[in-house]
Amino acid sequence: MSNLLVDSSPSKEFFLNMITKDVTVESCILDLIDNSIDAYKRVLDGNKQRNIDISYNLLEDYFRINDNCGGMSKEIAISKAFRFGNNRERNAGTLGMYGIGMKRSIFKIGSDFVVESKTASDSFKVYMDHDEWINLKNENTDEDIWKFHLDDVDLNFEDGVHIEIKRLSESIRTYLKVRNNVETLRTKIGSAYGDLLGNGIIISINGEKVHYSNESLYEAQFLKAYVNSYTIGREKDIGIKIVAGVGDPSPKDAGWDIICNGRAVIQKDRTELTGWESTYDLEEESSIDEAFQGKTIPAFHNDFARFRGYVYIDCDDPNKLPLNTTKDSIDKQHFVYQYIFKEMRSVMGVVLPRLRKLQETIRECKREGKVPPNEEFHERKLTSYLTAARTEFKLELGEYHASERIKNIPLYIDEKTVEKWKRYFEADTNKALGEKIKKFVQERVITDEQL
Repeated sequence: MSNLLVDSSPSKEFFLNMITKDVTVESCILDLIDNSIDAYKRVLDGNKQRNIDISYNLLEDYFRINDNCGGMSKEIAISKAFRFGNNRERNAGTLGMYGIGMKRSIFKIGSDFVVESKTASDSFKVYMDHDEWINLKNENTDEDIWKFHLDDVDLNFEDGVHIEIKRLSESIRTYLKVRNNVETLRTKIGSAYGDLLGNGIIISINGEKVHYSNESLYEAQFLKAYVNSYTIGREKDIGIKIVAGVGDPSPKDAGWDIICNGRAVIQKDRTELTGWESTYDLEEESSIDEAFQGKTIPAFHNDFARFRGYVYIDCDDPNKLPLNTTKDSIDKQHFVYQYIFKEMRSVMGVVLPRLRKLQETIRECKREGKVPPNEEFHERKLTSYLTAARTEFKLELGEYHASERIKNIPLYIDEKTVEKWKRYFEADTNKALGEKIKKFVQERVITDEQL
């Protein structure tokens, strides 16, 4: 039997093409932000503002992302951060998973890079030219050398990491030329890190701050959101929080959000991924039962535009999260997601038919000139539900009694007449006078109708 070994190691060119081919520019930028967020979590300090600044210039051919989130140590840089795939040990609650995110992002964005890092104990830079690295080999064995340059340097910025990438790829150059893409990216970042933005983290793109919205659900005496939290996994170390309820009637904002370790991976999803049917074939929309057509969950329809669902998945070990390798979608076959998926479908089975009934009631109230139930809704911030106790969804329209809509009738009277009428009706205030006049007119109308 032969003892010869066949060399199965990949070429560098093939390896780079393989790990960068299917990842999007947006995913790469979010991956670089994740690294800053992870550093922020390692040195979490509620008293200090952390900034992540993204900048680019296509004419000068560079892309930069700088942060003051604490930096990485030289030891981490040598043993973990720049290896293509590293061990499974991660800091608690971070987003780094497979050990390829930063390198993949850098080589997707451009060819040459410099990563500078400064901590309280050391400062250094790691750098490499793509062409040099591709051809870097051991002189004796002719084997590929999978290493980058590292130099100790004095850096004059706050503890953090500065990354500059040059010789930009056509992918990112094309992406950044389209203004709508940058605005979409800004919106996506604001949504993805909404729980962190404004809570110690500020992200900006070319000097313009990324904004985020504090999402809310509606409540009323007859309306309550669904809230449930628990732990799963063999070691009960995967925390789940599900919140579902009623929001504004906005189709584009409806659906499910899935947030893993603080980053929204799925946003406003209304597809089969989160339990909806793929088609909606309804000829007659007047019947609530027909909307479901015998199915457990229908496809999305504008009558469900108020549906809001949020799934929070947290685990100290990010490798246990049901994420795909690019962290831009969910692994639907992952046991964690399979468990959650059943609950999501169950929640929709309760919420959606009641939303359909709500829309029917609102339309009926408008036709009859009555006050619709949504006018009694009041907002409650989504963040307040994260520590709330378990509650079942409630939308009991039988508890709502629609009243006739009240209309203001402008009545302009000179001051002398007002004072005269106050004396006549024995009213002390303008409001009391108005009530007295209303009562007087009502009694007169009733009398006239009886004649």
